[in-house]
Amino acid sequence: MGKKLGKKHLVKIARGENKYAEQLLYEILAYLLVQRKEVSISEVEIEDIAQTALFMLIYKEQNVGIELTSALNTYAIAIAKKLMLKYLRDRKQMISLNSPDVLLKLIEEEPENHQLKEDKWVLYHESFKKLSAECQKLFRLSYKRVNQEKISQKMGYASAKYVKIKKSRCKEKLITFIENDPTYKQIEEDD
Repeated sequence: MGKKLGKKHLVKIARGENKYAEQLLYEILAYLLVQRKEVSISEVEIEDIAQTALFMLIYKEQNVGIELTSALNTYAIAIAKKLMLKYLRDRKQMISLNSPDVLLKLIEEEPENHQLKEDKWVLYHESFKKLSAECQKLFRLSYKRVNQEKISQKMGYASAKYVKIKKSRCKEKLITFIENDPTYKQIEEDD
């Protein structure tokens, strides 16, 4: 790894000084290419993720500023790692890697909170997969902010009021699956 970069370098990168941006991009790429050996992901995808991580840093610095709690190199690699994990998880649904609003949510927390967040997500996702197809569809429609009247039509329910009842029952099942999972207590202790 090259020279450790800090806040002053991030400011220069955000102003368009390519020297530091290229150095940082190179370090992100080097890290991701090593990690690539363990997962099924192409070099082109790795380059996209690295460039996206750099773009996120620049965007956030230009718009709200970043208070670095670690070296810029470490911070950028943490973002890139998180993006790669999210990319691998969401490969089927493929989020837009160019949307700053979606991506900035990934780096809102400090890097040390990412593992706990990842563990919670895995627990939720595994529990969600245990739900019936009907409950999963109901949650997906609700997540997309489809109103209850349209959901009742799509799901073949008699009324919008039943959507609320059914959603409540599905939520109870999801909570039960989560609480009965053996990893739940460990995550609760870590939180």
